[in-house]
Amino acid sequence: MWLEKDFEPASAARMKNKDGYRLLILDGHNSHCTYSFCRFAEKHKIIIICLPSHTTHVLQPCDVGVFGPLASCWKSEVNKAARGHVPITKSNLISHYAKARVKAFQQSTIKAAFRQTGIWPMDQDVLDPIVFEPSLNMTTKSAQPLPAIIPDLVPIELILPTLDDNGNPSTPTTSNSDPTSATDLSTATNLIRARFRLAILTPLHHTASRQDLRLQNSALFDLLYRADQQIQADYAQMRLMDDENGRLRQRAYAKAKKKGKDQRESSDARHMTSMENLEKLARSDWKAEMQGTFKLIRERGKTQEKEVANHNKKVLEQEKRERVLDKQYAAEMKKAEAEAEKQVARW
Repeated sequence: MWLEKDFEPASAARMKNKDGYRLLILDGHNSHCTYSFCRFAEKHKIIIICLPSHTTHVLQPCDVGVFGPLASCWKSEVNKAARGHVPITKSNLISHYAKARVKAFQQSTIKAAFRQTGIWPMDQDVLDPIVFEPSLNMTTKSAQPLPAIIPDLVPIELILPTLDDNGNPSTPTTSNSDPTSATDLSTATNLIRARFRLAILTPLHHTASRQDLRLQNSALFDLLYRADQQIQADYAQMRLMDDENGRLRQRAYAKAKKKGKDQRESSDARHMTSMENLEKLARSDWKAEMQGTFKLIRERGKTQEKEVANHNKKVLEQEKRERVLDKQYAAEMKKAEAEAEKQVARW
Protein backbone atom coordinates (compact mmCIF):
# COMPACT_ATOMS: atom_id res chain seq x y z
CA MET A 1 0.00 0.00 0.00
CA TRP A 2 2.85 2.41 0.81
CA LEU A 3 4.60 1.68 -2.48
CA GLU A 4 1.41 2.01 -4.51
CA LYS A 5 -0.34 4.89 -2.72
CA ASP A 6 2.59 6.98 -1.45
CA PHE A 7 5.98 6.44 -3.05
CA GLU A 8 4.95 5.85 -6.67
CA PRO A 9 2.67 8.92 -7.16
CA ALA A 10 4.84 11.23 -5.01
CA SER A 11 8.07 10.34 -6.82
CA ALA A 12 6.37 10.36 -10.25
CA ALA A 13 5.20 13.94 -9.68
CA ARG A 14 8.81 15.08 -9.09
CA MET A 15 10.25 13.41 -12.20
CA LYS A 16 11.37 15.66 -15.02
CA ASN A 17 11.74 12.77 -17.46
CA LYS A 18 8.48 10.81 -17.34
CA ASP A 19 10.12 7.83 -19.08
CA GLY A 20 13.02 7.65 -16.63
CA TYR A 21 13.67 5.31 -13.74
CA ARG A 22 13.47 5.84 -9.98
CA LEU A 23 15.74 4.27 -7.38
CA LEU A 24 14.33 3.00 -4.08
CA ILE A 25 16.86 1.94 -1.43
CA LEU A 26 15.53 -0.31 1.34
CA ASP A 27 16.76 -2.65 4.02
CA GLY A 28 16.28 -6.40 3.66
CA HIS A 29 12.96 -6.71 5.52
CA ASN A 30 10.75 -9.59 4.41
CA SER A 31 7.95 -7.22 3.36
CA HIS A 32 10.29 -5.88 0.63
CA CYS A 33 11.00 -9.37 -0.70
CA THR A 34 7.58 -10.33 -2.06
CA TYR A 35 6.80 -10.88 -5.71
CA SER A 36 3.84 -8.47 -5.74
CA PHE A 37 5.96 -5.66 -4.20
CA CYS A 38 8.85 -6.11 -6.65
CA ARG A 39 6.57 -6.75 -9.66
CA PHE A 40 4.68 -3.49 -9.05
CA ALA A 41 8.00 -1.63 -8.84
CA GLU A 42 9.30 -3.24 -12.03
CA LYS A 43 6.14 -2.31 -13.95
CA HIS A 44 6.45 1.34 -12.87
CA LYS A 45 10.22 1.58 -13.57
CA ILE A 46 11.21 1.65 -9.91
CA ILE A 47 14.57 -0.02 -9.24
CA ILE A 48 14.78 -1.51 -5.74
CA ILE A 49 18.13 -2.04 -4.06
CA CYS A 50 18.23 -3.86 -0.72
CA LEU A 51 21.17 -2.97 1.51
CA PRO A 52 23.41 -5.73 2.89
CA SER A 53 22.49 -7.12 6.29
CA HIS A 54 23.85 -5.37 9.41
CA THR A 55 25.00 -2.30 7.44
CA THR A 56 22.03 0.04 7.81
CA HIS A 57 23.83 1.93 10.60
CA VAL A 58 26.39 3.14 8.01
CA LEU A 59 24.50 2.92 4.70
CA GLN A 60 20.91 3.99 5.39
CA PRO A 61 20.65 7.81 5.22
CA CYS A 62 17.86 7.99 7.80
CA ASP A 63 19.89 6.04 10.36
CA VAL A 64 23.07 7.97 9.63
CA GLY A 65 21.98 11.60 9.53
CA VAL A 66 18.22 12.08 9.95
CA PHE A 67 16.90 10.13 12.93
CA GLY A 68 19.53 11.67 15.25
CA PRO A 69 18.35 15.27 14.67
CA LEU A 70 14.75 14.03 14.80
CA ALA A 71 15.33 12.52 18.26
CA SER A 72 16.93 15.78 19.45
CA CYS A 73 14.04 17.88 18.10
CA TRP A 74 11.49 15.52 19.64
CA LYS A 75 13.22 15.74 23.02
CA SER A 76 13.26 19.55 22.76
CA GLU A 77 9.54 19.54 21.89
CA VAL A 78 8.72 17.32 24.87
CA ASN A 79 10.73 19.53 27.25
CA LYS A 80 9.02 22.62 25.88
CA ALA A 81 5.60 21.06 26.46
CA ALA A 82 6.62 20.02 29.97
CA ARG A 83 7.70 23.56 30.84
CA GLY A 84 4.29 24.76 29.71
CA HIS A 85 2.58 22.06 31.81
CA VAL A 86 1.10 20.50 28.66
CA PRO A 87 0.92 16.69 28.92
CA ILE A 88 1.52 14.77 25.70
CA THR A 89 -1.34 12.31 25.17
CA LYS A 90 -2.85 10.33 22.33
CA SER A 91 -4.88 13.34 21.25
CA ASN A 92 -1.94 15.74 20.74
CA LEU A 93 0.96 13.34 20.07
CA ILE A 94 0.81 13.72 16.27
CA SER A 95 0.78 17.51 16.37
CA HIS A 96 3.85 17.65 18.64
CA TYR A 97 5.67 15.05 16.57
CA ALA A 98 4.87 16.94 13.35
CA LYS A 99 6.60 20.04 14.75
CA ALA A 100 9.73 18.03 15.57
CA ARG A 101 9.64 16.38 12.15
CA VAL A 102 9.46 19.70 10.30
CA LYS A 103 12.48 20.99 12.24
CA ALA A 104 14.55 17.83 11.68
CA PHE A 105 13.67 16.87 8.11
CA GLN A 106 15.44 19.75 6.42
CA GLN A 107 16.56 19.45 2.80
CA SER A 108 20.15 20.16 3.77
CA THR A 109 20.07 17.45 6.47
CA ILE A 110 18.71 14.83 4.09
CA LYS A 111 21.25 15.68 1.37
CA ALA A 112 24.07 15.54 3.92
CA ALA A 113 22.91 12.08 4.99
CA PHE A 114 23.02 10.78 1.41
CA ARG A 115 26.45 12.36 0.97
CA GLN A 116 27.74 10.84 4.23
CA THR A 117 26.70 7.33 3.18
CA GLY A 118 28.29 7.71 -0.26
CA ILE A 119 25.02 7.03 -2.09
CA TRP A 120 24.80 10.44 -3.79
CA PRO A 121 27.08 11.83 -4.96
CA MET A 122 28.36 8.30 -5.37
CA ASP A 123 31.57 7.72 -3.45
CA GLN A 124 32.76 4.16 -2.93
CA ASP A 125 35.60 5.26 -0.64
CA VAL A 126 33.54 7.24 1.87
CA LEU A 127 33.25 4.20 4.18
CA ASP A 128 36.03 2.08 5.61
CA PRO A 129 35.88 -1.48 4.17
CA ILE A 130 36.22 -2.83 7.71
CA VAL A 131 32.56 -2.01 8.43
CA PHE A 132 31.52 -4.70 5.92
CA GLU A 133 33.64 -7.43 7.50
CA PRO A 134 31.95 -10.07 9.71
CA SER A 135 32.10 -9.54 13.44
CA LEU A 136 35.00 -11.18 15.26
CA ASN A 137 35.02 -13.12 18.50
CA MET A 138 37.04 -10.84 20.75
CA THR A 139 37.25 -13.18 23.76
CA THR A 140 38.03 -16.84 24.37
CA LYS A 141 37.09 -16.79 28.05
CA SER A 142 34.07 -18.93 28.82
CA ALA A 143 31.28 -17.47 30.91
CA GLN A 144 28.36 -19.07 32.70
CA PRO A 145 24.92 -17.43 32.84
CA LEU A 146 25.63 -16.48 36.47
CA PRO A 147 29.04 -15.89 38.11
CA ALA A 148 30.38 -18.42 40.60
CA ILE A 149 30.17 -16.88 44.08
CA ILE A 150 31.01 -18.04 47.58
CA PRO A 151 27.94 -18.34 49.86
CA ASP A 152 27.81 -15.36 52.20
CA LEU A 153 26.55 -17.24 55.25
CA VAL A 154 29.21 -17.01 57.98
CA PRO A 155 32.81 -15.79 58.15
CA ILE A 156 34.92 -17.64 55.58
CA GLU A 157 38.52 -18.70 55.86
CA LEU A 158 40.72 -18.86 52.77
CA ILE A 159 43.08 -21.85 52.81
CA LEU A 160 46.03 -21.05 50.57
CA PRO A 161 48.25 -23.85 49.23
CA THR A 162 51.97 -23.53 49.84
CA LEU A 163 54.69 -25.06 47.73
CA ASP A 164 57.88 -26.73 48.82
CA ASP A 165 61.28 -26.29 47.16
CA ASN A 166 60.28 -28.70 44.39
CA GLY A 167 57.09 -26.83 43.58
CA ASN A 168 54.78 -29.46 45.12
CA PRO A 169 51.92 -28.53 47.48
CA SER A 170 52.83 -28.81 51.13
CA THR A 171 50.78 -28.45 54.29
CA PRO A 172 48.29 -25.62 53.67
CA THR A 173 48.15 -22.57 55.86
CA THR A 174 45.09 -20.58 56.79
CA SER A 175 44.90 -16.87 56.12
CA ASN A 176 42.12 -14.42 56.95
CA SER A 177 43.77 -11.58 55.04
CA ASP A 178 43.13 -10.46 51.52
CA PRO A 179 44.69 -13.03 49.17
CA THR A 180 45.72 -10.31 46.75
CA SER A 181 48.08 -8.90 49.40
CA ALA A 182 50.10 -12.11 49.71
CA THR A 183 53.82 -11.56 49.29
CA ASP A 184 54.72 -15.14 48.54
CA LEU A 185 54.96 -15.35 44.73
CA SER A 186 54.47 -19.12 44.68
CA THR A 187 51.34 -18.77 46.78
CA ALA A 188 49.95 -15.94 44.66
CA THR A 189 50.41 -17.95 41.45
CA ASN A 190 48.45 -20.87 42.90
CA LEU A 191 45.44 -19.01 44.27
CA ILE A 192 43.29 -20.77 41.71
CA ARG A 193 43.76 -23.94 43.80
CA ALA A 194 42.69 -22.24 47.00
CA ARG A 195 39.95 -23.85 49.09
CA PHE A 196 37.31 -22.06 51.12
CA ARG A 197 35.98 -23.28 54.44
CA LEU A 198 32.97 -22.01 56.37
CA ALA A 199 33.86 -21.07 59.92
CA ILE A 200 30.98 -22.71 61.79
CA LEU A 201 30.11 -21.42 65.25
CA THR A 202 32.09 -23.01 68.10
CA PRO A 203 29.93 -25.09 70.51
CA LEU A 204 29.42 -23.50 73.92
CA HIS A 205 30.62 -25.07 77.16
CA HIS A 206 28.03 -26.94 79.19
CA THR A 207 28.32 -24.31 81.90
CA ALA A 208 27.38 -21.46 79.54
CA SER A 209 24.73 -19.02 80.69
CA ARG A 210 21.19 -18.91 79.33
CA GLN A 211 21.93 -15.59 77.66
CA ASP A 212 24.85 -17.12 75.73
CA LEU A 213 22.72 -20.11 74.72
CA ARG A 214 19.92 -17.82 73.57
CA LEU A 215 22.34 -15.76 71.48
CA GLN A 216 23.86 -18.85 69.89
CA ASN A 217 20.38 -20.24 69.16
CA SER A 218 19.47 -16.98 67.44
CA ALA A 219 22.69 -17.10 65.40
CA LEU A 220 22.04 -20.73 64.37
CA PHE A 221 18.47 -19.97 63.25
CA ASP A 222 19.77 -17.02 61.24
CA LEU A 223 22.38 -19.30 59.67
CA LEU A 224 19.73 -21.90 58.76
CA TYR A 225 17.52 -19.24 57.17
CA ARG A 226 20.37 -17.88 55.04
CA ALA A 227 21.45 -21.42 54.14
CA ASP A 228 17.93 -22.12 52.87
CA GLN A 229 18.02 -18.97 50.75
CA GLN A 230 21.46 -19.87 49.41
CA ILE A 231 20.35 -23.42 48.50
CA GLN A 232 17.46 -22.00 46.46
CA ALA A 233 19.77 -19.52 44.73
CA ASP A 234 22.32 -22.27 43.95
CA TYR A 235 19.57 -24.47 42.51
CA ALA A 236 18.37 -21.65 40.25
CA GLN A 237 21.95 -20.99 39.15
CA MET A 238 22.54 -24.65 38.28
CA ARG A 239 19.29 -24.80 36.30
CA LEU A 240 20.33 -21.73 34.33
CA MET A 241 23.74 -23.24 33.64
CA ASP A 242 22.13 -26.50 32.52
CA ASP A 243 19.86 -24.62 30.12
CA GLU A 244 22.77 -22.59 28.76
CA ASN A 245 24.96 -25.66 28.33
CA GLY A 246 22.10 -27.45 26.60
CA ARG A 247 21.66 -24.53 24.22
CA LEU A 248 25.39 -24.49 23.45
CA ARG A 249 25.47 -28.25 22.87
CA GLN A 250 22.43 -27.97 20.63
CA ARG A 251 24.15 -25.29 18.58
CA ALA A 252 27.43 -27.23 18.45
CA TYR A 253 26.20 -30.76 17.76
CA ALA A 254 22.70 -30.49 16.32
CA LYS A 255 22.27 -31.43 12.70
CA ALA A 256 22.17 -28.42 10.44
CA LYS A 257 18.92 -27.80 8.63
CA LYS A 258 19.13 -28.17 4.91
CA LYS A 259 18.60 -24.95 3.05
CA GLY A 260 15.95 -25.01 0.40
CA LYS A 261 16.79 -24.10 -3.15
CA ASP A 262 14.50 -21.08 -3.03
CA GLN A 263 15.83 -19.74 0.27
CA ARG A 264 16.86 -16.12 -0.13
CA GLU A 265 20.14 -14.87 1.27
CA SER A 266 20.21 -11.31 2.61
CA SER A 267 23.91 -10.98 3.50
CA ASP A 268 24.72 -9.04 0.30
CA ALA A 269 23.11 -6.12 -1.47
CA ARG A 270 20.38 -7.25 -3.87
CA HIS A 271 18.74 -5.87 -6.97
CA MET A 272 15.15 -6.77 -6.14
CA THR A 273 13.63 -5.79 -9.51
CA SER A 274 16.04 -7.81 -11.66
CA MET A 275 14.53 -10.52 -13.83
CA GLU A 276 16.47 -13.19 -11.97
CA ASN A 277 15.11 -12.08 -8.60
CA LEU A 278 11.57 -11.62 -9.93
CA GLU A 279 11.64 -15.16 -11.34
CA LYS A 280 12.89 -16.51 -8.01
CA LEU A 281 10.18 -14.63 -6.08
CA ALA A 282 7.50 -15.77 -8.51
CA ARG A 283 8.66 -19.39 -8.19
CA SER A 284 8.67 -19.09 -4.39
CA ASP A 285 5.13 -17.65 -4.37
CA TRP A 286 3.98 -20.33 -6.83
CA LYS A 287 5.47 -23.04 -4.64
CA ALA A 288 3.73 -21.65 -1.54
CA GLU A 289 0.40 -21.41 -3.38
CA MET A 290 0.77 -24.93 -4.78
CA GLN A 291 1.47 -26.26 -1.30
CA GLY A 292 -1.71 -24.57 -0.13
CA THR A 293 -3.58 -26.06 -3.09
CA PHE A 294 -2.22 -29.54 -2.39
CA LYS A 295 -3.21 -29.17 1.24
CA LEU A 296 -6.75 -28.18 0.21
CA ILE A 297 -6.90 -31.10 -2.23
CA ARG A 298 -5.76 -33.51 0.49
CA GLU A 299 -8.40 -32.18 2.88
CA ARG A 300 -11.13 -32.46 0.24
CA GLY A 301 -9.83 -35.90 -0.72
CA LYS A 302 -10.10 -37.06 2.87
CA THR A 303 -13.64 -35.71 3.03
CA GLN A 304 -14.60 -37.47 -0.20
CA GLU A 305 -12.95 -40.70 0.95
CA LYS A 306 -14.99 -40.53 4.14
CA GLU A 307 -18.18 -39.92 2.16
CA VAL A 308 -17.42 -42.85 -0.17
CA ALA A 309 -16.66 -45.09 2.82
CA ASN A 310 -19.95 -44.10 4.46
CA HIS A 311 -21.81 -44.74 1.21
CA ASN A 312 -20.20 -48.18 0.79
CA LYS A 313 -21.04 -48.99 4.40
CA LYS A 314 -24.69 -48.08 3.82
CA VAL A 315 -24.76 -50.20 0.64
CA LEU A 316 -23.35 -53.21 2.51
CA GLU A 317 -25.87 -52.77 5.32
CA GLN A 318 -28.69 -52.54 2.75
CA GLU A 319 -27.47 -55.69 0.98
CA LYS A 320 -27.27 -57.47 4.35
CA ARG A 321 -30.86 -56.47 5.19
CA GLU A 322 -32.03 -57.65 1.75
CA ARG A 323 -30.35 -61.04 2.23
CA VAL A 324 -32.06 -61.43 5.60
CA LEU A 325 -35.42 -60.56 4.03
CA ASP A 326 -34.78 -63.02 1.18
CA LYS A 327 -34.06 -65.79 3.68
CA GLN A 328 -37.21 -64.97 5.64
CA TYR A 329 -39.28 -64.91 2.41
CA ALA A 330 -37.81 -68.25 1.28
CA ALA A 331 -38.56 -69.84 4.67
CA GLU A 332 -42.12 -68.56 4.61
CA MET A 333 -42.63 -69.86 1.02
CA LYS A 334 -41.25 -73.24 2.00
CA LYS A 335 -43.56 -73.37 4.98
CA ALA A 336 -46.55 -72.37 2.83
CA GLU A 337 -45.72 -75.10 0.30
CA ALA A 338 -45.55 -77.68 3.06
CA GLU A 339 -48.95 -76.61 4.38
CA ALA A 340 -50.39 -76.80 0.86
CA GLU A 341 -49.06 -80.32 0.39
CA LYS A 342 -50.65 -81.38 3.67
CA GLN A 343 -54.01 -79.94 2.56
CA VAL A 344 -53.79 -81.79 -0.76
CA ALA A 345 -52.98 -85.03 1.06
CA ARG A 346 -56.03 -84.68 3.30
CA TRP A 347 -58.27 -84.03 0.32
